[in-house]
Amino acid sequence: MCSFFRTFLFLFMNILAPNYCLIGPLSGRSNNGMPLNPSLDIEAPGWALGYSTGGRVWPSASALCRYLSRTDICRGEYIIELGCGAASVGLFAGACGALSVILSDCNKEVLSLAQRNAKANAETLKNLSAISVVQYGWGNTNIQAILPPHNAYNQVLILGSDITYYRETHNALCFTIASLLQARPRSRALIAHQHRRLASFLGGQGQLESFLKSAQESQLYCSLLHVDTSNPTSHISIIEITLKNSSSS
Repeated sequence: MCSFFRTFLFLFMNILAPNYCLIGPLSGRSNNGMPLNPSLDIEAPGWALGYSTGGRVWPSASALCRYLSRTDICRGEYIIELGCGAASVGLFAGACGALSVILSDCNKEVLSLAQRNAKANAETLKNLSAISVVQYGWGNTNIQAILPPHNAYNQVLILGSDITYYRETHNALCFTIASLLQARPRSRALIAHQHRRLASFLGGQGQLESFLKSAQESQLYCSLLHVDTSNPTSHISIIEITLKNSSSS
């Protein structure tokens, strides 16, 4: 799919489509779908000031947060968020009892937004032992930059929402996930993927199918944990990713 169609599609979802309206500062009381408890105040100004797609909270982020809240799987975990954007998922994980959170993105402007959101929610996140913001691009071999210090369990929980949109990034994304899982035995990743029929149609191949192909080539095992149907026209899949050899052990 050419860059014109990608740009048009994102502009359509941000400005024209009623299900993808721009949102400003959000909390659990807003209508963006984020869980009520714990409540976070997240600045999400949209595309302005160089934030691009990282400047808003997408439906998949809200769906992943709802899943994290319901399952309570973040408690006691060391979190790494890939493509953090406004950092709603990583900060929510921190508020749900994680021990530490590393927020990573390749966009410097987005990282400054994530930093501001972390500071704005300092009281809610006061029980975190550490929270850091790191510039990192998928495919970079220096994964130590986004790994926490070795811990007693030698494991991390990797989180990502709507990071599977661009097919051309799938190989690099899977390389990073596989490298992190290899560096921390018994770890896993959870990602939220929004099914967009128009984007898949214009691209000639389903976005999820493309990602799963890259995952298989990277020796990653993907399993469906949950399907969020809060938006009946655009479901969101919560997918667990592990190394193939660890998934059978």
